[in-house]
Amino acid sequence: LSRRQRQMCIRDRDYCADLARAAGVPSLRCDTHADNATMQHTLEKNGYIRCGTIYLADGAPRIGYERVL
Repeated sequence: LSRRQRQMCIRDRDYCADLARAAGVPSLRCDTHADNATMQHTLEKNGYIRCGTIYLADGAPRIGYERVL
């Protein structure tokens, strides 16, 4: 990503967190595949904590993350 694209991503991430806080949402949750190291690194870099494994309706496992606001 270019510097401008990274800045836009940061702005959007912060905007979403601000909207959630204003709505009284206590945390944001996300999940990703175990083999998606880039996403895992990005989530951890942005304050998300690995919470464990979740399973989709079809039984597929995902790593669950949460960011407390």
